[in-house]
Amino acid sequence: MGVLFLHAAVIAINEAIDHQVPADTLMAMKNPNAMLINLDDQLESIYQDTLYRAKQDKMENAKNRVGQFFFQTIYLHALQFCIAVSHFR
Repeated sequence: MGVLFLHAAVIAINEAIDHQVPADTLMAMKNPNAMLINLDDQLESIYQDTLYRAKQDKMENAKNRVGQFFFQTIYLHALQFCIAVSHFR
């Protein structure tokens, strides 16, 4: 049951990060279910900026991996097709 509360806390933090309101992000981070300690109210803007940039970087990297995977998959299928066709000649 604790994992579900942690998961819900992480979702709330991610939503707050997307809205880009530092006070809301800090409030979500302070949820006891998030299990974050030693948060400093004076660093709310830094938390917001750092987490927002990290999330953007993570999404960009994921998008690039999907593109690479798609290209590799098409390449492998084309290669397999060429090999199969060459065996029938």
